[in-house]
Amino acid sequence: AYPPYDFSCPIVDSIEGVTHALRTTEYDDRNEQFQRIAKALGIRRPRNHTFSRVNFEYAVMSKRKLTWFVEQGYVTGWDDARFPTVRGVVRRGINIAALRSFMYEQGASRAVVNMVWHKFWALNKKEIDNNAKRYMAIGSTDRVTLTITNGPS
Repeated sequence: AYPPYDFSCPIVDSIEGVTHALRTTEYDDRNEQFQRIAKALGIRRPRNHTFSRVNFEYAVMSKRKLTWFVEQGYVTGWDDARFPTVRGVVRRGINIAALRSFMYEQGASRAVVNMVWHKFWALNKKEIDNNAKRYMAIGSTDRVTLTITNGPS
């Protein structure tokens, strides 16, 4: 039998050279246990750094629940554009620089963030706005030729 998660994490992290164990606030009550196990075994102890989860309104964020959708075939995979995963939002059109900006804006806060999607996509718009080419078209029927004189060249 494999050792339980709480026992194996400090061992695996130490063996693999992890310097900082980044964990969500749901593991706060296990951080002391993590450090005690590493100390008792005499292995190098990674630092625990805790941050909060980011929740989006009207979005299932649980990996276990999202896995169910994948396994049932309701979605094409983890990159389905309807999924709140990195691969999903990239496929939906998020610019990587905008995604990075979003992550930096959130920071490593311990306060739970409840985000609305329009703010997330507003960062994307801001990022691509400067580089987006804009075109205009006029239908051939009922068009009028206009000549401007004394205008800017």
